[in-house]
Amino acid sequence: MKINMWMIADMLRGEEIEQDIHSDMRYDIFGVSLTPDKGCVCLTQQGSDVLCSYEKDRIVCKNRTVIYVLSKMQRIFNFYNDWKDRIITLCRAGSWQRVVDSMEPVFSKPIVLFDLNQRVVAMSGKFKRGSVNEEWDYLLDYGYASNAAFQYARTSSRFFEILHTGSGVFYYASTPNQPTESLTVCIKSNDIPWGYITSVGVEDKYRHGEIDALFCLSKIIEANIPIKNETINDDFSKNVFKEYLTNPEADNLENLRRLISSYGWNPADHYCAVCAFFDNANIENIHRMYATAVNILDLPCVFVSNLLVFILCHDDMLYDNSAAQIRQISDNFNASLIFSMPVPDIRNIYYAYDQAQFVISRGKLEPKTLYLFYDYAVDYLISHCEQKALLSACKKEIVQLVRGRQKDMDMARTLEAYLLQERSLQRTSSVMHLHRNTVSYRIQKLSENSYIDLDSTYDREYIKFSFAVLRYFNFM
Repeated sequence: MKINMWMIADMLRGEEIEQDIHSDMRYDIFGVSLTPDKGCVCLTQQGSDVLCSYEKDRIVCKNRTVIYVLSKMQRIFNFYNDWKDRIITLCRAGSWQRVVDSMEPVFSKPIVLFDLNQRVVAMSGKFKRGSVNEEWDYLLDYGYASNAAFQYARTSSRFFEILHTGSGVFYYASTPNQPTESLTVCIKSNDIPWGYITSVGVEDKYRHGEIDALFCLSKIIEANIPIKNETINDDFSKNVFKEYLTNPEADNLENLRRLISSYGWNPADHYCAVCAFFDNANIENIHRMYATAVNILDLPCVFVSNLLVFILCHDDMLYDNSAAQIRQISDNFNASLIFSMPVPDIRNIYYAYDQAQFVISRGKLEPKTLYLFYDYAVDYLISHCEQKALLSACKKEIVQLVRGRQKDMDMARTLEAYLLQERSLQRTSSVMHLHRNTVSYRIQKLSENSYIDLDSTYDREYIKFSFAVLRYFNFM
């Protein structure tokens, strides 16, 4: 890593230095370069390895001996070498927050590391809410650049073009209306944009050494981005999950299994789709809720049209906690939530999403309200004809009975007969050729060991429809 005179000057701030090429002081440092001996420092005015020529910059140290200055310089070079090695290690490990934290000794301003979607990957930890500006507070709250920041950027022509195809840097000078200045550097991997380093807003002017250190950081990151970096995985997972949410014939199963395993889930588990619905399609709210969810919840969260779709594993012991977190977040953004039935096998998540879509199509949904597909399941069973959709919408407990052991199937047939005989134990025992006490025992065990509520008129109708569907498709 080549460091320049301004970066050295930054590390010598306590030495009462001056950057003054007209100075008459005795101890001028100029033309700093490395010797062949393990990074030792020497002074020269020319040569191919000169880091900064005499004519361009000069550092003046007051009242210091040459030996003291050279010793100090050696420590500065050692510091920068160690700093570079530490950043390389952290980049290769994908420890982006620690990369940002390592900037503190050489860059005093608040900085944020973004991915290409303007989602925060890491940000300076010592700057708390209210210490920088409104945009910084927004980033702390939502982990995502605000729409206002995007609009502000676009008031300058070719903002993204300059970052992505030009010099890779964009600088905002302070103005009477905007007293702070900011700097954005585009990080590229193999000439393809990967993310951004941004200094969001500062009260004081940037020092030359700080700007150069920021550029050094971007170059180190560019040279050491892991092949499988976070941004690619994040976008890739969204695409795979979206594919299965919207296409019942999706077949990218190998990648889907790999992604499911990364959450500690099994592809054969039961999965639930949770759709966040915004009545007025408020893009700002969708944008903010997505940003909040991504940074708080370790769950797949996918955009489908103007819906935000979460995928939950119903067999995960953290299901209830995750569902509660989604409900809490949705309340802050005036979204209504629609929970589908849990469907077995992640490949069937399309049918869970279809159930949520069915609820949305039923009519106006109120903000901050929870909707369960269960309440719409009978209508769904009546109006659909596709086999997988119908089977996925049947009451889960009934499906499990029918697909279980012979003992479970006997329980299912007894329950079906019991409902068809208007819950008469006597008539059911006669139809089933069972003793009345046997019928009573089976019904009692079913009520105790499942979420079947035989006192609910709706539940009874839902169970009867489920039996009818299963029998129609020869599962009984």
